[in-house]
Amino acid sequence: MAKEYCGTNRHRIMLLELQFADMFGLASFAASYALLAAIPAPNFMVVAEAGFSTCRLSALMAAAGVATGAMVLAALISAGADPFYHLEAVRIGATLAFFAFTCWLGARAFSRALHETAVAPRPHHWAPHRLFLIGVATALCNPASAAFFATSFLGVYSGAPMTLAPLAVFIVAGFWFAFVGLILTTGRMHDFHVRHAKAIDIAAGIALLALGLSALMRL
Repeated sequence: MAKEYCGTNRHRIMLLELQFADMFGLASFAASYALLAAIPAPNFMVVAEAGFSTCRLSALMAAAGVATGAMVLAALISAGADPFYHLEAVRIGATLAFFAFTCWLGARAFSRALHETAVAPRPHHWAPHRLFLIGVATALCNPASAAFFATSFLGVYSGAPMTLAPLAVFIVAGFWFAFVGLILTTGRMHDFHVRHAKAIDIAAGIALLALGLSALMRL
């Protein structure tokens, strides 16, 4: 009886450790995606343009569209990558690709900061349902997101529960872009964006390089 009890406890502890590792991996993936979402890229620009229209419904619909499209893209890539999850060579290659990708994004951010090429979004007065569809299409066709998901699922965050990853993407994108859209509807953020674009790009570049290095150190 004592041996059975010890064996049961050991099994429970192992299950708890695995669950903790899964949740930690998922949280790390979500945090990394949050950094990607914060970069002024196609997804961000669609929501920003809706926000500058000063219509809250338009901003929220654009944010919902981007979150939905990003979730679908993550689900598609996760399903396609499933047969390769346990191949060590694929994991190493994907991690190196993730490092190169984050360095490239960081270099682009530094380049924008040095050359002051920040582009201010222009307001559009489209119908909310059209903005939702534009958000979905933009997120689905975003090459940066596709590269991030592929290299994350196969490399750095291959241990995270992939069935929950698309949901994490939807939650992160939904909350972040809804916040961005609603803030921009106040009409006070355009000047702030222009004044501080350089500092924002530098901070984003540093964070991206740090993210890539942290991934490389896990090999």
